[in-house]
Amino acid sequence: MRIDWKKADIRGLGSAPDRVIARQYGVSLSTIWRQRQEAGIPAYTLHATTRRYLELLADHPEGLTTRAIAERIGVTRQAVHVVLKPLVRKGWVRAEHVPDLHHAGLATIVWWLVEHHGE
Repeated sequence: MRIDWKKADIRGLGSAPDRVIARQYGVSLSTIWRQRQEAGIPAYTLHATTRRYLELLADHPEGLTTRAIAERIGVTRQAVHVVLKPLVRKGWVRAEHVPDLHHAGLATIVWWLVEHHGE
């Protein structure tokens, strides 16, 4: 079954849009990945909000506090925690609880390199 990528809306599908699309179309993940590659669609996409946080952390290798992130993005510190918590759990962001610093994790660094310097 061919995926109609113009109709396969991945917004709001969370961190595993390929799994959701695979279930919707009744195909395997390898089929999704192969068809993405054939269609020239990146294997992953990031929500704009997540992208802003990752870009910010990648641009500050010394790390940023929750307060500094909140000020730069223009949100509350609580909002920063809501976005960063799953990113820390998945390895995209590295957190130091003392002195409340957040750094780009290995996954973010790899993503940033691919995004800015090609594959």
